[in-house]
Amino acid sequence: TKADYVTTEGDHSTAYALFTPTGEQAQYAICSPIVDEYGTIYFKNDSAHMMAFGSTIEKIEVTKKPDKMVYSEGEAFDPEGMVVTATYANGKTRDVTSYVTYDADKITADKTTVTISFPYVMYRNQENGTEMDQGVTAETPVTTLEVAIGTTEPDQPDAPTVEIKAGDVNLDGYIDTRDAGLVISYYYETAELTAEQIAKADVNGDGEIDTDDAGLIVSYYYGNIKEFPLKAQ
Repeated sequence: TKADYVTTEGDHSTAYALFTPTGEQAQYAICSPIVDEYGTIYFKNDSAHMMAFGSTIEKIEVTKKPDKMVYSEGEAFDPEGMVVTATYANGKTRDVTSYVTYDADKITADKTTVTISFPYVMYRNQENGTEMDQGVTAETPVTTLEVAIGTTEPDQPDAPTVEIKAGDVNLDGYIDTRDAGLVISYYYETAELTAEQIAKADVNGDGEIDTDDAGLIVSYYYGNIKEFPLKAQ
């Protein structure tokens, strides 16, 4: 019967705008919103864009491994049989296998970690005191899958407890998939990083911020590696 989040516009109080299209998507809505079973709200506006505003994806994970997990040197990753599931902040889960992308690098002895991303996130509104900031970049959800070269399928161990400085891209004191998501967003030019963040993001020390760095960060989070090729000083 009343708004939980209220701000002041002019001389009256009103509810926060939960989502505001910005940039080329900005314009007024021209249809009633439609909501699906996952709580995602769809609407179209005068800029002729179809909007999908929904609960934040907290994580994506491989819930069914691909049929092929063991490779010969130089083979390309084959996702056949893989199932990737997204977990939303509202508690819902969804099969997003058809929407994920993965790095196209061939499997080698030095690269047995496949980085899997859900790139279909753009921006959101974010509470800031009694205001709502608009156009805040959303972090790209990522996960990794460890494959093997040879004849033995790799283990997928639990996350490590040792903390190091490299990889903490968002500077929150933890190394997790949010850091990897920020790296992916930077790689696709949907987010900016400070010089300090860039130094933390280049965990393989090759001078580039790309999907390899994101993959290493997620691998560290899941315990597939215990340290990065390059440690922060």
